[in-house]
Amino acid sequence: MRILTAAALAALTTLAMPHVALAQEPAPEPVSSAALRVFLDCERRCDFDFIRQEITFINWVRDRRDGQVHVLVTRQRTGSGIEFQLEFIGLEEFEGQNQILRHSSSETDTDDERRRGFARILRLGLARYIAQTGMAAFADLVVETPAGTAEFVATEDPAADPWNFWVFSIGLEGFARGEDRFDSQRLEASIRANRTTPAWKFQFQAEAEYGQSNFQFDDGSEFKDIARDNQAGGQIVKTLSTHWGAGVGASMRQSTFFNLEPSYRGAVAAEYNIYPYDESSQRRLTLTYFLGLNRFNYREVTIFDSLGETLVDQGLIASLDLERPWGSASFDLQATHFVQEPADLNVSVRANLEYRILRGLSVDLSGGIESIRSQRYLPASGATPEEILLERRALETDFRFSIGLGLRYTFGSIFNNVVNARLSGSARGFHSMLSRGRGRR
Repeated sequence: MRILTAAALAALTTLAMPHVALAQEPAPEPVSSAALRVFLDCERRCDFDFIRQEITFINWVRDRRDGQVHVLVTRQRTGSGIEFQLEFIGLEEFEGQNQILRHSSSETDTDDERRRGFARILRLGLARYIAQTGMAAFADLVVETPAGTAEFVATEDPAADPWNFWVFSIGLEGFARGEDRFDSQRLEASIRANRTTPAWKFQFQAEAEYGQSNFQFDDGSEFKDIARDNQAGGQIVKTLSTHWGAGVGASMRQSTFFNLEPSYRGAVAAEYNIYPYDESSQRRLTLTYFLGLNRFNYREVTIFDSLGETLVDQGLIASLDLERPWGSASFDLQATHFVQEPADLNVSVRANLEYRILRGLSVDLSGGIESIRSQRYLPASGATPEEILLERRALETDFRFSIGLGLRYTFGSIFNNVVNARLSGSARGFHSMLSRGRGRR
């Protein structure tokens, strides 16, 4: 019986093989060895699969040491969306041939419009290097002028912008999930408005969040948890020079987590950047001082036997952000205290480093620690066991900390040209045990 079964299986396999072979797609031809070798260094908001499918006339490589051009991509918020900065760094025979191009994406752009605009700027930047390779004989440049447009109008011209640089956003989101003995619902709403020009920045926002969770225990008893967090605020920032900026702002917050009824704050701040602000997507080293007036109104009597108080606070923030070919780094040092309580000093330090040690090997380090001396909002009644487990109340503590370490080593083929999207996306974890939707959350 076993012999017959094995023979039948072998026969079926033999019959199936030709059909499988016919159904397979031919292996992709490798890009010419004369093609430019490019390392794309983009950690966020870059659809690399799309880029590889759109730009097929170069060799994408996995490590910058294998490339002739290193494209370092950084991003920062603009008044109406996101600005991508593409820094082209020449390597090997292109050493010293560097350039920077920028692509601005509107907040109203779809993901497809954003990635196509990014790919267009990337192709333009690569043209300079392709023109110096053997692939230049097969390259050309086509410029398409928008239909009915005699000339391009600069976006900085207020007459061409009926909104006068104002951008608005309204959002509403609901979410629900449940099981036999558990269900939860969450509702969030937000509205934002901002106007950004080289001289001024106006930002206003309001957010409301409501969450409810219902539990049923083994003995039949039930527990309902409700959380609310509403806040609104805005700031106006003035450009003073290429290194200085100043601003004023105000906010309101109501929160079950922080034991706050509607409470209010007004503040002023000044910031100095060691580097010019137009380099902020690559490097930024700032020193900021702020002074604020706070009116706290509490839902429950606090540990200081208070239902409300008015306090003045001040603080100093030092911040460093770098995006370079070797990786990225950030560091923040912040010290704040209430003027009426100078001994209650809060100090926090946070740092993050992503560094390429050598070919294929990179290290990620992150950590932070904060001393806490100003939890004046804590209710005198404390938190219930359920609120502690569900993290629905702030707890008394003297410090917080976090730390992370990661190493990654990649080896093998230097090329990274081929895209195969089969069983990817949501289906990529089909082989995993207790995947999403089965077993524990």
